[in-house]
Amino acid sequence: LLVVVLIIGILAGVALPQYNKAVLKSRITEAKLMFNAMEKAMNLYFMENEPTAYKVISVEDTDIETSWKCSAGFCTSPSGAWKLGNLSVSNGGWSIYMNNNFRTSSQVIPGEVELWAVYDNSTHATTYQCHVVDEKGIEICKVFASGDDRWTIDLGSLG
Repeated sequence: LLVVVLIIGILAGVALPQYNKAVLKSRITEAKLMFNAMEKAMNLYFMENEPTAYKVISVEDTDIETSWKCSAGFCTSPSGAWKLGNLSVSNGGWSIYMNNNFRTSSQVIPGEVELWAVYDNSTHATTYQCHVVDEKGIEICKVFASGDDRWTIDLGSLG
């Protein structure tokens, strides 16, 4: 019996970190798919509506269909790991904001990440930023931005 418990303990010690990595990667993929879809939706919204003043919009204002739960201008991913909000447009461009934290205080949580995409209508260019406060956040950003060199990682304070 002791040998069986020992073997199960060893297997759990090896399997659990791999499981956690797989879960993290699937949650990042979930966020990346929504972020990319929102970028396309914001471009379309911007072209169709030609905004002249700053305006905060919701996902419901775009033509995107999503499995994310949306209300009051914010959307939560099906896994509950990500929040999308602060979509804004103006004659100068648009911006998208997403984070992986639902904190209710100002205390930063390890691995917290803020993702921003900002389109500038004058240059017709989009900048992509991943704001983090620690190494865990940097790793999340690296996985999120893998294969896409447009992303910059900013280690510092969160907004």
